[in-house]
Amino acid sequence: MKSVLLLTCTEDAHADVLEKMIIQRGHNAWRINFDDLKSTQRLSFALNDAAKISVASSRDVDIKEITGVFVHNPVTKFTRENFPDSTDYDLGFANANWMNYIFWLEETIPNAVWMNHSLGIRRFETIGTQLRLAHSLGFKIPETLFTNDVKELTDFYKSNKKTILKAGYTPGLFRRNLLSLTTFVDINELNGDSLKNSPCLFQEYIEKEYELRIYVVGDRVLACRIDSQAHQSTSLDWRSYGADIPYKIVDLDATTEKQCKDFVKLAGLTFGAFDIVVTPEGENVFLECNTQAAWLWIEDKTGLPITSSVADVLLGE
Repeated sequence: MKSVLLLTCTEDAHADVLEKMIIQRGHNAWRINFDDLKSTQRLSFALNDAAKISVASSRDVDIKEITGVFVHNPVTKFTRENFPDSTDYDLGFANANWMNYIFWLEETIPNAVWMNHSLGIRRFETIGTQLRLAHSLGFKIPETLFTNDVKELTDFYKSNKKTILKAGYTPGLFRRNLLSLTTFVDINELNGDSLKNSPCLFQEYIEKEYELRIYVVGDRVLACRIDSQAHQSTSLDWRSYGADIPYKIVDLDATTEKQCKDFVKLAGLTFGAFDIVVTPEGENVFLECNTQAAWLWIEDKTGLPITSSVADVLLGE
């Protein structure tokens, strides 16, 4: 019997489904919810030849049994309810120490498949790192500017037909409140003082015929076409989940498949979810690769076997 360790949080639906599948296959799924650590009675390990991990009230887990570790949004949320007499410094220290626990586990369970290692997750949270690697692999990428300089943004805006502000939130940056999703930039509405206080990521807008969501899971590549232009609310950002737009399983051309697999390998990852725009001219443009992406809604709409592929890799099957 094999064991998979899940480092996640209480309301992570992906961890729920994966945990259930691993158990149904006759293996162990040990879960640590980093937002509910007060319910974890025992959690310890030691760096020695007989290292074990103690998880809650369960039995000790021999690290040699662990074939895979699934890391999916393990964010700690310690507040003064946990430490009534604590300072902000104390809370920050407690949260940081729990994240350090993951770094220690990586040294304690080095032979397991990690999906993904914390180093890869941290490094590739930065879009600049992603774009540089993607470009080196032959992907076309959008013109991109990260700035708090009004003149630089104005020049960038004038040099592109359309400019977008990538997802984030900057109160007061424009005269209307923005945002959680990507939005078009109107330079005439810019609040320069707000931009100076909070640098933002801007890109040229890439015209779309449709979009691709591509999952690389180990050596397996699973791709879905998203017809985002079928509805006005999803034409700029398909994450406006309220609209019912077509999703379709597709086979990738050999070049794109290799680029995605090479990206994941060079990034030191075992899982990556790529967002690609296909232009009206048929050209693929790389937008980003998410290292802790969602997939359940794609699986529900298309039947792509993403969860089972994740379980396969973590169990070494």
